[in-house]
Formats: sequence, C-alpha cells, structure tokens
Amino acid sequence: SLGGGVAAVLCALVDNKLQSKKLEDKVSLSCTTFGCPPVVDESLSKKLRKRVLSIVNASDVVPHLSPHLAHKLSDLSIFFKKKEEKSKKTREREQKREKESERDTLKARRACPRDKGPELRVPGRVLYMR
Repeated sequence: SLGGGVAAVLCALVDNKLQSKKLEDKVSLSCTTFGCPPVVDESLSKKLRKRVLSIVNASDVVPHLSPHLAHKLSDLSIFFKKKEEKSKKTREREQKREKESERDTLKARRACPRDKGPELRVPGRVLYMR
C-alpha cells in the first residue's frame, strides 16, 4: 500500500524532471499501484492520469483513508487495547506507561491540525475491483 504511494510520488517527480527537459514524449514512464493510500492532491492526481494506474479493491480501507480518519481510528485504538493476565506490579507499571502514552498521543493530536491542508487522493487513474 504505502510502497505504491511512494512509487506514485516518485513517478510524479520523474515525470516533472522529464517535462523540464522536454523528454516526456521520448521516455516511456508508467506506474501501477495496488491498494495505494491517498498521497497526492487533486490537481497532481489529474496530472498523473497518463502515467499512474491505481488498482483498488473496493472493500480495502487503505485507499479510503484520510489523515482525519487515521486520527480517529488511532484515538479508538487507545480504548480497545487487549489486556492480558499479568502480575499486579506489571499491570501497574504498564498502566502508568499507557496513561503517559495516551496523554502524549492526545496532546499531539490536539496540536495537529485535523481539517487543514489539501484533501488527498489516490494518484492517477483509479480502477476499482470488486
């Protein structure tokens, strides 16, 4: 998934270099991704249609993620951690670490702008498979 996003972004960078050197019609450059997450804005996604094909399983959650949704999912994960049977002392140590981690995570989330920035898209032409 993320490898496809990296490949698509690299394809965009190479394509940009080819255009600046007037070589875009002389070099065959294409990229096919599978389950790529949204990594580019709408205008770059449109520019990449001739170079990038993103194949997406319609029920795959990764291509539909947004930074805002990822924040919400990680917030939920804090509350649904699996508890194992451990000694009282070990549980107390882990609870203390978890509370510190939760506090730090929530503090970082509050500092991170959730609704700002461009809306990200899956790059290029997108083929949805069922």
